[in-house]
Amino acid sequence: MDLFSRSGLFPNGLFDETRRTLNILVPLFAPSASKWFKQEMSAGFFSSGRPRYRPDPAVAASGSMSQEQRKLEHFTYFRDRLVILKEEYDAHEPQSVMQYWYDYRKPAQWWTFWIAVLVFIFGVTQVIEGAIQCYKAYHPST
Repeated sequence: MDLFSRSGLFPNGLFDETRRTLNILVPLFAPSASKWFKQEMSAGFFSSGRPRYRPDPAVAASGSMSQEQRKLEHFTYFRDRLVILKEEYDAHEPQSVMQYWYDYRKPAQWWTFWIAVLVFIFGVTQVIEGAIQCYKAYHPST
């Protein structure tokens, strides 16, 4: 990308913003993203039977961004698309128990859901235990 950024063909700051946007979308500190990135970097040019283009190693070298650097005011070219992505991400609600387990966006909702699940399990256990005790009270075993 550095070669293209110096050519004058693209607007100033476009490639830097592209790297920062990729850093937000594919956080390399996440193990799965890091593994994928290493696989893509080590893959041969024709490994899948067609030409492959490797990711820019400068994306990995850029490291993680601070909260101030991730603010939308610092994005000129991709701001609108990032806003749309954030709105879609925030609008999506978990649909299954496993999705609730891995959804950390709203910690208060996460804890409330799992406490409610535990209360339900304990409640069902208590009802069953009470029914058994009631049965044993009227039908004692000798």
